[in-house]
Amino acid sequence: MSRIFRRLAPLLATLAILARSPFFARGFDGESLLAPALASRVSCAVFDDGSRADASAIYRGALVSEYDVSPYGKRFTGYGIGSWSDQEVQDSSANRPGFEVGSWLGGFGHDWTLFQHGLWGYGVQGGRVKIDPKSGGLYESRINSVSGNLHVSIYDALWRFDVMFGFGKNWHKQREFSWSDENSFSTTQWLVGAEFSARVEKGYTRIEPLVNFRVLNLSEPMRAERYVAATSRQAAEFADASYRLKLGSRFSWEHATALGTLKPYLVATWSHEFGKREIYTVGDSTPFPIAYRYARHRAPRDRFDLGGGLGAALRDQLDVYLQYDVGFAKEYVDYTFLAGFNKKF
Repeated sequence: MSRIFRRLAPLLATLAILARSPFFARGFDGESLLAPALASRVSCAVFDDGSRADASAIYRGALVSEYDVSPYGKRFTGYGIGSWSDQEVQDSSANRPGFEVGSWLGGFGHDWTLFQHGLWGYGVQGGRVKIDPKSGGLYESRINSVSGNLHVSIYDALWRFDVMFGFGKNWHKQREFSWSDENSFSTTQWLVGAEFSARVEKGYTRIEPLVNFRVLNLSEPMRAERYVAATSRQAAEFADASYRLKLGSRFSWEHATALGTLKPYLVATWSHEFGKREIYTVGDSTPFPIAYRYARHRAPRDRFDLGGGLGAALRDQLDVYLQYDVGFAKEYVDYTFLAGFNKKF
């Protein structure tokens, strides 16, 4: 546990600096899959003496429900991600020595107006995962992956609901150290996810509690079991699913500048896995994570994630953002760095 807290020290120091500054921002999905264009002015405030004061569109107090939330006609998005994770030894068995994972992913997407309070779109993604065993490990693995997804967002001024379906193909190349042998095979995965979030705003501050549920299925051919299973277990085709619930909230702020609006943010979430825990994922900050197994390790049942970063809305047409997250659980830690943009038309 002390090792995890030592690794969290850089993130906690960064968050402490942000907390003392006038800047804060939002998470990966920015304005979710939406990009609503707010009215340039909202209703006027009337004081007791009869005077009136126009409210700026940046100010988002109790007037939020009176905003005009007609969306942009379309939006183009892109992102890149790098992550590193560490699974500690789970027991003294030579079949579970612990492992390290490095991954690089990139993707883009396109969204269109569906109706006044809805958007739909697609996304595509490619990535590479490198899995290396620690001392005593039997094999290493490399994964190249491509995937696509379709998504729909329905929203109002104070809430949103997102649904997504995705399908991916992964190509594995594994090397067995003791046999000096290599094995290649492919796996398939599909994903269905839904997220509901609310919006509470006061002044320049926004709080967004969220509930997310994800079902991810992974299928492997029989020959993959040659390295995954213990020698005492007969090889068989693998097909199972992960059922993950995520609860948490985003906290964001806004600061107007001459070039646009800076949007620093913090994110805190807790995830719980209801399945058998045989499936790990990387790239959880992206719309479509890459799934894999390693020996007979079990993924964490519960996981906490802390994140922070900075976004910038430039002239109401282009958003750019940087994000850093740390996920930690018993015997497991994951670090993710993400950069992306949203171009609205």
